[in-house]
Amino acid sequence: MGAASSKELRRRVHELEQRLQDHEQLKRDHAALQKEHQALKSLHGGGDGGGGGGGDVGGSPLKPKSMTSPVSKATGKPEQLDLADVPQVGDHVLSYHHPTTAFYFSTVVNFDLETYEYTVNWDDGDPTGRTMMYDRVALDLVPKPTDIAEGTIVIFPQGHYVGTEGNNTGGTRYHRGVVTKVYKDADGVTRYDGHHSETPESGEKHRFRSYVYEFTGMTLSDLRLSPNVLNIIMNERSKQGSNDPQGTQTYDVFLTYAKEDSQLAVMAGEVPNASELPPPYDMDGRMHCDPRTIAQRLKDAGFKVWVDCDQPADFGYADVVSAISNSSVIVACVSNAFALSADNRQQFQFARDKLKKPIIPVVVETYQRGPPWDWQHTVVGLLLVGELYIDFTSNNDAEQDMQGVVDVVRKKLAGDQQQEQQRVESHQQALSKTTDIFVSYCWSNSWEAKLAGQIGKFAGAEHHDPRMHAGNFKENISKDIWLDVWRLESGNEAAGMFEQIASGLKTTKLVVAFISTEYAKSDNCRMEIQFAAKSLRKPILPVIIGEGDEWRETVVGMLVAGLHIEPIALTAVPDSRLTPEVLKRAREMLADLKPSSITKPTLPPAAAENLADSDDDDQEEEEEEQQAEDRVTVAASGPVQFRAPRPGDHVLSYHHPTTAYYLSTIESFDRSTFEYTVRWDDGDPSGRTMSYDRVALDATPDADEIAVGSTVIFRQGRYVGTAGNNTGGYRYHQGIIDRIYEEDGVTKYGGHHAMTPEEGKHRFRAYEYEFFGQTRQELRMSPNAMDALMACQQL
Repeated sequence: MGAASSKELRRRVHELEQRLQDHEQLKRDHAALQKEHQALKSLHGGGDGGGGGGGDVGGSPLKPKSMTSPVSKATGKPEQLDLADVPQVGDHVLSYHHPTTAFYFSTVVNFDLETYEYTVNWDDGDPTGRTMMYDRVALDLVPKPTDIAEGTIVIFPQGHYVGTEGNNTGGTRYHRGVVTKVYKDADGVTRYDGHHSETPESGEKHRFRSYVYEFTGMTLSDLRLSPNVLNIIMNERSKQGSNDPQGTQTYDVFLTYAKEDSQLAVMAGEVPNASELPPPYDMDGRMHCDPRTIAQRLKDAGFKVWVDCDQPADFGYADVVSAISNSSVIVACVSNAFALSADNRQQFQFARDKLKKPIIPVVVETYQRGPPWDWQHTVVGLLLVGELYIDFTSNNDAEQDMQGVVDVVRKKLAGDQQQEQQRVESHQQALSKTTDIFVSYCWSNSWEAKLAGQIGKFAGAEHHDPRMHAGNFKENISKDIWLDVWRLESGNEAAGMFEQIASGLKTTKLVVAFISTEYAKSDNCRMEIQFAAKSLRKPILPVIIGEGDEWRETVVGMLVAGLHIEPIALTAVPDSRLTPEVLKRAREMLADLKPSSITKPTLPPAAAENLADSDDDDQEEEEEEQQAEDRVTVAASGPVQFRAPRPGDHVLSYHHPTTAYYLSTIESFDRSTFEYTVRWDDGDPSGRTMSYDRVALDATPDADEIAVGSTVIFRQGRYVGTAGNNTGGYRYHQGIIDRIYEEDGVTKYGGHHAMTPEEGKHRFRAYEYEFFGQTRQELRMSPNAMDALMACQQL
């Protein structure tokens, strides 16, 4: 055979091999699509009402019983994940298959507590790669929105694989990735972008046909999360009947930190590749503090502290579980490095979510790893929203900050019963002290907050800063001014942030509210003015600042319009010429408050008799006046009426397994967690505990409580009863108002669901994303935290 013929033959053989490969790939793709089609049929088989028995009423599925399986039998879709949940034998999971460097569906058959490894049976029957580490397994459950932020490691779908004869049946490929962006699309659906955590170039990732390094547009229901190893250990101990088989050694403080934030650790050679670390902040003149120095200072103050550098070299996860479980307080030294560390995040989430430990956040941004305070965009930042922290990065007085940590820890730790009672009484006295002016404002409108690095974007004018006006009030009107940065105590365990704010509003004479579009968009600001105006009936002086007037169309705008008080529009002038007008109006409103508007406390009969028998009438009068000043609420008009459910009230409550609201009766309220426990009207025993904002009084809201953008509870669809479980009834759902209109002289409301099926909302047969034509009498509203706290405090 000639050279030309041999060359042609090789070309034809190569061409045939290529065509054969393409043909095999087409077969694999076809099989994968068939498998996906069958999975979808299985997923939706039996209709929306399938699973659990019973028929439909109005096309609605059943409200299911409490499930032992992690997958809802009513929807065929994964229920939402609780980070305290961990894979157990029999659970359906996504597991990492090392030979193909991807995740596939499987069932857990064993867990080894010594090695932290799971053994699984693959759904497709593949006998290979059945053992993997704990962080390479994920329950087939939808995460909660607060579980995922920038930097979170997730499991995401990308591509398919096909079956092989006698080995497997094919399915969807899942991969380990890192979230880099969280945003809402044009339809208001939260989306997640990111990239693979391993690359083909590193040799740790198999490059499959549909491989793309980045992923975009994922929804919450697309993603899965691996478990926290500390939760796994706690769960295994519970099954063995012991929460801490290693002993009962206790600590006052557990201190968690990133080693690269400790120069002592760096100098000791404990940080890998320390020479590659960016320069510490002190080289830029920035203040920082070594976490190990904080630990030593706490020890010097007499506290028993657990910190890693004091432990044996072979300490492990089990020791950390014991230490956190047996510590009274957690001091978290937060930084970008802390938020990026898997170990630190797991310790933080275990202490906060699983054990509900009190946490003292201390910001110690030592190295320039990304923009300062970038950790606020991570899960750590999400969990610390609304918390007060000690900031070592914005104060040049290290001694003051160190003493602040000691003081806060001391306040968190209770002494003997008498000391604890004295502490609580001291806190309550501070909470009940009357102030003349409460300053309500949004941090986004404070230039001082911008300069302090407490906010990112500033809106408004520097000379309209509410904190500046608070200073003017203090200098020219009264020393008794309530401003959050002056009054809130991070160490006040007897009174959390909401209770301190609520008490401040309750015991003030006048509220000066600095209204802006940013203020109206803030949940906390809206909560403050509604609580002051609707529940406490406080006199309010509205001062308009910020940019734009979108606030006028919100609930805040409706409340301001209903005050019948002319607001002071600082936005009308480009300078500070109206500042004296704010002082003048505040003085006038305080002067107009009559002594008779102060409701004096009701004294016990014995105390009243003693006062009546007093020979010193002048002293008696002075005492009564002082009590009125120190202990009672000053109301503009009408009695105080907290608009929140109390035990015994009939309410609508959120049932997590079905993502809908049903009628129930309040049994109790936990002030420490802000959670209600209810008894369902239909007798269902499942899902009886929920957050305060997932409960609504079965009563018609006021007209000025609902505006465009308001979150409401609306009725859509029905569910049917099941033998021995429930009796059926209407479904209610959380929605957002996006239009208000008149129809035949009646005000009607329209809007849409607050959660989409892509975000975990159960899609029932009668589901419609939008709702319309609802009257105010058909809507319900959840209380704000302050109303819930104060209403149940009166019991």
